[in-house]
Amino acid sequence: MLLTILSFACSHKAEKKTVDDWHQYIDSKYQQDKSIFHNRFIDHFPKDLHPIEELIFSTIGKYPEIENVGFILCVKYTKKTLNLIDQKANDMCIRRYTNTDTCLLVLNKYVTKENIGFKRRLSSKEKMALLKASKMERVPIPKFINYPSESNTEYRLPEDYTLYVIEAKSGEFWENKYLMKDAMMPEEWKHGYSKGIAVSTRRLEVIYWFEIW
Repeated sequence: MLLTILSFACSHKAEKKTVDDWHQYIDSKYQQDKSIFHNRFIDHFPKDLHPIEELIFSTIGKYPEIENVGFILCVKYTKKTLNLIDQKANDMCIRRYTNTDTCLLVLNKYVTKENIGFKRRLSSKEKMALLKASKMERVPIPKFINYPSESNTEYRLPEDYTLYVIEAKSGEFWENKYLMKDAMMPEEWKHGYSKGIAVSTRRLEVIYWFEIW
């Protein structure tokens, strides 16, 4: 019996060490990724990844000829932690969007996984949709093309997500030669950046984003 207990204890310690090593590894990688960007763009991101329950995906864009320059992090939290994040995001946001909002100003709105990297002309109908969104004073949000499941929303997240835009400004915030030539935006948003937090209380997921185009 004593041998069984000792074996379980050793196994439990080894398992915990493996989990701790994994958290340490992903946090180290996360800190490296963050260091690429000025703090003004990522000051709403978590300081580290130790409190998370699960890392769902992380994408970092450094090649604007293929994608926007930016950083998107999707993680899972406990319900208590997520509720605190949701409340804070709601308090600090400049815009709040849900799946019931229409005519959203989505970066690369008409890009899909199949045509990413290929240039295409916008149709007259698509141009009118961008103009309408602009007149409604929408601010840009990303198209979360790397989210693991399909969705019918314009921004490609499940319908239970709420998007909190913390800041969005037009202008050039990266070296011009690296900026996207066509992010499918109206003229006043030809270049700029957007940052924010998307929350799903049902899935206990939080997505932190910032994108420059």
